[in-house]
Amino acid sequence: GLQHFTATVTVDKGKATLVLAGDADHVSLPHLRAKLQEVIDAQPSTLVIRAKDLQRVTPAAIRALIFAKQKLSTDAEVQIAGASQAVKDALNATEFGESVTFVG
Repeated sequence: GLQHFTATVTVDKGKATLVLAGDADHVSLPHLRAKLQEVIDAQPSTLVIRAKDLQRVTPAAIRALIFAKQKLSTDAEVQIAGASQAVKDALNATEFGESVTFVG
């Protein structure tokens, strides 16, 4: 397993929760992509990304998030919960930040 990054997915009644922790970097990208595929397969109406313990997110990881969001229904809602200012800034530097809701 990866020491520096974890991603877990739970799906319940149309709501998917993706919990991210650590560094979403090039090393953890395949793991992140695999977890995002689980979310895509579930086709949730709401996706909550819990980012409280996410330290860092690289441009490649953000591209993976954008790709996953494009594979969801157009009216699927994506929320980012508990993101640090650094993570918010990184996401807001891309179109992904405009297409999601920041909560908590």
